[in-house]
Amino acid sequence: MVYNFYPQYVDFIFKPSQREIYKRNLSGSPKLLKTFDRLEQVALKDSVLISESYFEQVQTDSTQPFTAGYVLDLKLGEQVRIFIAGKSASKDWFLEIYEDTDTFISEAAIKKDTLLLEARFDKPKKVKIVLQARLASTGPAPLTVVFLPRFSFPVSGKGNKEIQSFWGAARGGGSRSHEGNDIFAPKGNPVVAAVNGVVTAVRDQGLGGKQVWLRDDDTGFLLYHAHLDSWTVKENQRVKTGDTLGRVGNTGNARTTPPHLHFGIYASGAAVDPKPFIWETPKPATFTSKGFIKTLQTTGNAANLRFQPNNKGKIIKLLSENVNLVILGTLSQWYHVRTPDGSTGYLHTSVVK
Repeated sequence: MVYNFYPQYVDFIFKPSQREIYKRNLSGSPKLLKTFDRLEQVALKDSVLISESYFEQVQTDSTQPFTAGYVLDLKLGEQVRIFIAGKSASKDWFLEIYEDTDTFISEAAIKKDTLLLEARFDKPKKVKIVLQARLASTGPAPLTVVFLPRFSFPVSGKGNKEIQSFWGAARGGGSRSHEGNDIFAPKGNPVVAAVNGVVTAVRDQGLGGKQVWLRDDDTGFLLYHAHLDSWTVKENQRVKTGDTLGRVGNTGNARTTPPHLHFGIYASGAAVDPKPFIWETPKPATFTSKGFIKTLQTTGNAANLRFQPNNKGKIIKLLSENVNLVILGTLSQWYHVRTPDGSTGYLHTSVVK
């Protein structure tokens, strides 16, 4: 007796990725499978850089299947949320994250009409985001990348603009550097827990004056709150994000300065820059697509291909006139393009025709 094995019957055990399932379905068409694999390798070799929140209208069709890779250089304390929304998101697109160019980390989850990929790490990390369309899919899709702080803001009702002294600023006449962020607020303003955790110390001593130390449940990092006017917690007390720890003051060596919170973070005993943990980045501006454009040509007028979609982005190369470009997507004032030699980058709309 011959038994037929159908791998989909054991998918609930082995949990293959959406890419693996798709490739399995292409196994009866070796030519298509080879094309799809080649396009994945193209994306893994791309090196455009995303370092801030980002929006791009990507596009694909059956004659020009979309494939692209994006490098994200995540600071310690940053997390990222990447998504494609729309009715075709889950059936037309693959969204994945890799370490280096060959180590798969995870794929996007399907949330109704959205492909959602979230990532955070306990150390600085450079990762590659791969976005690829199924071979027969057609149409545009909105790609959104949002950088987020890992912790909540530690001073109630305040935000970025109240941080007026940053990591590394000179202290003690240049004898030492600032190992934290100073967040200015009126005396008595609540200082709140930026994480769920346990209070490890409450004390009044040294440069920090009145202090509260809080251990984060998730990372194990210690959060240091100094120059408090008073505190409202005790040692070994468990707190939740948003609970009041104390009040802004100017105790310790801050007696001659306006009231503020010195906020520090210690990882494995060493101070780290707290800014990425609490800094709120603006959401990317969205826009309406200009329509499906397959190819463009350079004008030869300072056609600088750049790693990032801004004039400060590092130049990859200067393109000569009448270079044919494949359009991967559009940003507000930039095109995401691939050149005939396979280079990928961004060109300003003023240098193409």
